[in-house]
Amino acid sequence: MWIIEQRTPCLSLLAGIAAVAVAGLLHAQTDDPMLFCMGTSIRAGGKDWAYVLWEVNDGAPLPDPALSVHARPGGFTDPGTFARVTVAQRQTDPATVAWLIARAESIGQSAADLANLLDTVFADLALSPGLSLEARLAAVVRAGAENPEAEENLRFLARRHAAIAMALGRAALVPITPSGQTTIELRAFDPVSGQEGSLRGRVSVTANAPRILPAPLNVSGTTEASPRGHLVIGVRWDVSDAYRRVSLLGFGFNVYRLDRDFAVAHNYHINPPEPAELTTLLATNPQAVKRANRLPVLIDEDDVPPDRPYFNDDNDRFAPDGVPFAAGQQFYYFVTACDVLGRDGEVSQGVLLTACDRQAPLVPVGVRARRLRTFDGTARDYGVEISWQPNPDSSNDTTTAYWIYRYASQDDPTFRSRDPLQNRIGGPVAQNTNLTRLVYIDTTPGEADFGRRYYYTVRAIDNSACGGNWSGHSAPVACNLRDEDGPGLPSATLFVDRLDVTVTAEEAPVDITESPIDRGDFRLVCKVPQAWLRDPVQSVSFYQREARDENAPVLFIGRYTLGDGMA
Repeated sequence: MWIIEQRTPCLSLLAGIAAVAVAGLLHAQTDDPMLFCMGTSIRAGGKDWAYVLWEVNDGAPLPDPALSVHARPGGFTDPGTFARVTVAQRQTDPATVAWLIARAESIGQSAADLANLLDTVFADLALSPGLSLEARLAAVVRAGAENPEAEENLRFLARRHAAIAMALGRAALVPITPSGQTTIELRAFDPVSGQEGSLRGRVSVTANAPRILPAPLNVSGTTEASPRGHLVIGVRWDVSDAYRRVSLLGFGFNVYRLDRDFAVAHNYHINPPEPAELTTLLATNPQAVKRANRLPVLIDEDDVPPDRPYFNDDNDRFAPDGVPFAAGQQFYYFVTACDVLGRDGEVSQGVLLTACDRQAPLVPVGVRARRLRTFDGTARDYGVEISWQPNPDSSNDTTTAYWIYRYASQDDPTFRSRDPLQNRIGGPVAQNTNLTRLVYIDTTPGEADFGRRYYYTVRAIDNSACGGNWSGHSAPVACNLRDEDGPGLPSATLFVDRLDVTVTAEEAPVDITESPIDRGDFRLVCKVPQAWLRDPVQSVSFYQREARDENAPVLFIGRYTLGDGMA
């Protein structure tokens, strides 16, 4: 973006303007393809004027030390005799410069604005503060002849103020008839001999019918999605070929914003206001209609990337009495091309844009990770519990939810990536400041992950009207996954010093069980069917064997004969 306060050299900008203007010059003729001119008309103080300016391609010097300016009523082909009106050349005499300043004031060019431009841009020249305005301008013009930087800035400012353009011999203000056309010629002039040379250019203007510059196209919003774009509305637009053909008459663009409800109520969001209507709206509805830029916005289409704005509107929030936009506040934006006399061209179509909260929520803190193992009676389950402290509620932090990320290694190229989708495994977990810790359980790890280490991070997101802002990643926490299952139930043999074996007969299938009793003894219970009691020949025999040695002999303990007792 080009702004008037910058000390940026402007020859490249002027050369670009020259290149497009010479390709489609309207109502102008020239004998030298290196010099081209254009003109417009203005009515001020009851008088009609033609303002004619000229430029040379590629920033080259003017081909002649002076140009004589001639005018006659009528168009190009109308008969008549040209009369010399003035001679345009570089002026360093304060008296002559004072006359040029007065003439510029007669068409609304402010002397105070001229003084501000000189004091701001040429502060390095250390001009005496006691010098009159005309003496300061004359001194700067003299300095430009020897100082290339000063000359570049003068040529730049010549498109901003008519007095500077005329003092440089690059423009003329010509009185014209109050109706119809006037044709103006530029001729080479030798100020020493007073001889006129060849025709350098010709332009035709119509009284009180200034050329209206074409409207910009495709006005759009493009704001950086970072803290630098917080409550800032970026605006961008395209220029048409029609504008490029007359761009010598243009000096930047004006950006207007209309409150959304006001624009809709007056149907401006569909049919933009006329240029004159915009001026009226600024005076009658200052709360709803504002010009966002203080000075014309100068653009270089080749220098600004396509995803960057030409103008950032922050409502002058950093001014002493500035007030920032409210998050979510909406406006319709319109753009006009501004001509060299500060007048608006046709108004673009409006575009609805929003002031966005671009401040990210706080990074989550207190993040922990621990292994989980559960058993529901039939199957085991594994997981990792990630927990963290909820962000505090504040006017600067409207956290609404959290998302969880997992990485197999801190060397992962996507580790803590800014991409909100990269490595995301869980969420959203809703904000809840009534809890001391918020929890998410990662249930995806299984037995195949035993022996691995996973790293977890947490990010917060807010409720911005423009889609939400993401915090940075929390500090990573690691969790080692391992097999926590113990071995199966052990098998064992009970050894005792002595046995006190008894047999209890009950009606049940044969079932021998061990039943611990006092002093390490146990009772061996043999349950037999009732039918055995009716058969006295049946008996039960008991044996023992050393359990530690499978080859040990089996020793007979005793026999129980049903009905007779132990044998």
